[in-house]
Amino acid sequence: MEKQEWFFRFCIGYLVWMSLGLLVTGQNAYAQSPPPEIFNIEHRWPADIDSPFGKYTTTRIKQYLSEFPKEAAEYGVIEPGDEVELVTTVLYTYPVRYPVYIRAMEPNLYRDLSRMNGNKLLPQKGDYIYLLAYTGEGLYLAWYENQVLYVPGDGIQGLAVSYRGGKGYNNWGDYEAIAAPENDFWICVKTNEDKAGWLKYTNYNDWQGRYKSSIFYTK
Repeated sequence: MEKQEWFFRFCIGYLVWMSLGLLVTGQNAYAQSPPPEIFNIEHRWPADIDSPFGKYTTTRIKQYLSEFPKEAAEYGVIEPGDEVELVTTVLYTYPVRYPVYIRAMEPNLYRDLSRMNGNKLLPQKGDYIYLLAYTGEGLYLAWYENQVLYVPGDGIQGLAVSYRGGKGYNNWGDYEAIAAPENDFWICVKTNEDKAGWLKYTNYNDWQGRYKSSIFYTK
């Protein structure tokens, strides 16, 4: 009886210990997904205003088309004054290079993140987000758990922000990179000859016409 009682108590104790271990493990099981080396954002204009897709624009300089983005420009030529249709875009970003550690998550910041990002999963204190690109009006696109979020640059220490928007967020994030986020933005255009090709978009001053959505288009 003594041995049976000892064995019974041992089994109960072991089950309790395992249950506690599983509970602790479960509480600490969450681990962030690591960011990719390259994260592509397709068919999206970075600025949070009207999309120029399907619009027509002209260029004031000679530009060389590539058949695919990030390829040598040997596919076609756009002469100054040629009209082209904006078809789509691809933004090559490098999130692993631009981490931000979230040191605090104040209620007003969380509220604004919820408003800007809808029902998406939002980061918490102690998490990392990874900046993708500046999108205007003090906002950045950021990678978090395989999502693209809008986040304010204001309050991120170590990140130069030219526009703060008057929100006055406290120091909520630490930017752990040295340089500002860099990316490669390519646009696909269709020429008058119905030929589609890619251009690396660098500066809207290279285009002419009516200003809209960080590029000029005419109709």
